[in-house]
Amino acid sequence: MQAIQALDLFGMPVLIPPPKIVVKKQVYSAPEENYRYGIIAPEEDRRRWCIVVRPNSLLSYYSARHHQKGEWRKPLFERKRIEGELSPNAVRKMQKALKWLVWQASEKEVYEKSIGKKLKYRVNFITLSFKSNLEDDKVGRKILSMWLEMAKYRFNVGNYVWRAETQERGAIHFHLVTDVYIPYAELRFTWNRLLCKFGLGTMEDNSTDVHAVKNIKNTTAYLVKYLSDESKQEGRRKIKGRLWGCNKALSNAGKEKVVVDTWDLQVLQSDMRSYSLATKLIAAGKPIPEILKHCDIWELPEGYFEHLPECALKDIWLKEIETLRNVSRNKRLQFWQREE
Repeated sequence: MQAIQALDLFGMPVLIPPPKIVVKKQVYSAPEENYRYGIIAPEEDRRRWCIVVRPNSLLSYYSARHHQKGEWRKPLFERKRIEGELSPNAVRKMQKALKWLVWQASEKEVYEKSIGKKLKYRVNFITLSFKSNLEDDKVGRKILSMWLEMAKYRFNVGNYVWRAETQERGAIHFHLVTDVYIPYAELRFTWNRLLCKFGLGTMEDNSTDVHAVKNIKNTTAYLVKYLSDESKQEGRRKIKGRLWGCNKALSNAGKEKVVVDTWDLQVLQSDMRSYSLATKLIAAGKPIPEILKHCDIWELPEGYFEHLPECALKDIWLKEIETLRNVSRNKRLQFWQREE
């Protein structure tokens, strides 16, 4: 059997000689149909390593379901949860959701009166509070859920991340990050109307705030640091129940993966050495976190996937972005449009 022309994970041509593989004590040459993405092992031996696509990075880890029977895997993180505080696992999930939210958001412009110029931004930062001293967290989340359901149709809000916190007086309030422009007057009117329905305020209450996240180099890092900062809650009442949330599409983003064998992973590690997070930390003389002992993370430059040739990784990235951008499209109810 002659060498076969194949494609690697990035769609680049690779010339691979047909190897001899031992399976069940039998030696044979790998058939041609197994030469996909450089995978040269038989079906029962090749599905080992999973590569997950993130907005601006790649992550690889060993698939636990392919461990030998009876083999036990120790969890990477201890699931410690303290009532009223975000767990490390919750912070990681929030960070992933915010990354996809910021990355898929289209660039918009806002006029800044102080400098007399238009500034570009991607996401809005909204604060929803209660004029009354509301300490019933369940009622607060119910009102937020009702407002979000309304905002899907009135403002076409599709992707969002919310975080619940307490003020010094003990009242609950919410921070909300969206990729849709919402006028301040409309935001205040719709939120106060809900508060009036529950007898928690008036239509004139100053209970909302909205501003564009702009003039920030790393928007995702800024939002994650602000929303996960527990030092602001020191000495305040602990919230009971859920502390953060996002829409279903953001929660499911990044779950598709490409499964490869050890040979493919070694090729990927060699090609992506300059983007490796572990390599950057070692060069900077910084300690390597525990997670990098169990997986590889490659931080990619902006626009990396757009310039890739057609391949499995690019297809997954484009599919994720398209899915998020199509959330809640054409969901506006017809009665918002005036009949002629």
